[in-house]
Amino acid sequence: MTDAEQSTGGDTGGGSGSLWVSAAVVGAIAVLTAAIALGGVLLRERPYTYDLSTPEDAMASARLMLERGDARRLGDLIEASNENERRLYRQLGAALGHLQDLAITVREEMPEELARYQKDLEDAAARGEPVTFFDRIAARRRGEIKRAPDQRGAEIFRGSPARARINAVLQGMMADPYVWIESSEERLTFAEMDEDMVALLWDERPVPPLGWVMRRQTDGRWQLVLPLHAPGISQAAPQSDDEFLIWGSLLASLDNVLVELDEEIRAGRHSTFESVSDSMFEKIAIPAVMIMYAYGQAMEARGEP
Repeated sequence: MTDAEQSTGGDTGGGSGSLWVSAAVVGAIAVLTAAIALGGVLLRERPYTYDLSTPEDAMASARLMLERGDARRLGDLIEASNENERRLYRQLGAALGHLQDLAITVREEMPEELARYQKDLEDAAARGEPVTFFDRIAARRRGEIKRAPDQRGAEIFRGSPARARINAVLQGMMADPYVWIESSEERLTFAEMDEDMVALLWDERPVPPLGWVMRRQTDGRWQLVLPLHAPGISQAAPQSDDEFLIWGSLLASLDNVLVELDEEIRAGRHSTFESVSDSMFEKIAIPAVMIMYAYGQAMEARGEP
């Protein structure tokens, strides 16, 4: 045995040298396994791509987002003219995603209440009453649905006509928040305004209340244009960084409420739609009033030096 063999333990095939080789092999396998696993996770979590190359494709993509449980991406369908708007629409998308989660929870945890609600809608439709969001707005514009007299805030309390209308809207949000998108294939069409803009038509009429359009972006995508510059809206639309932050805090509050309601329903704390809508209203009402008061103050300060 040579001095070199003695210094290495006398076994070049099974001593510390082979242990180092074995450790290296095991380490390489572990790294490779981790890489494969990470690659699988990244592949699963890779966001879907959606076709927005035509107005029709954009609406089909909206329906596909709902089918995939990807409602958070609905905010991507809205045109943003600056980074503040894009950030706000991302927050809106997060809230829309949690709204879809809430609707799924309602379907799983409150099937009897959902069936009752849908039966009430079917009965109302059979009587010729407007039941969809757009139909109700159109009926109000035609004078078929009258606004209750203003009672300077008193109507928000339980039992008032305004509170009943609020509950109806909230219950519709819970039961089927995106039914209008799902039914858009039959009722939504497009009228070309120019080569880069189309008007949205619901039952061959402009979408109420102000009319909506879609515009082709420079990258070829078609996106919905919110009527932020329409008379009566432009002044109320956010303009400064601070105003966008205030609107963002409002969306964040709504988002938190949706998550809380989802947890409450799964914990069995609600047995009726009315209970859920009451809880939703009471959770969001006070924060919304405070946030909008802050927004009013910010609007008043626009012209101040």
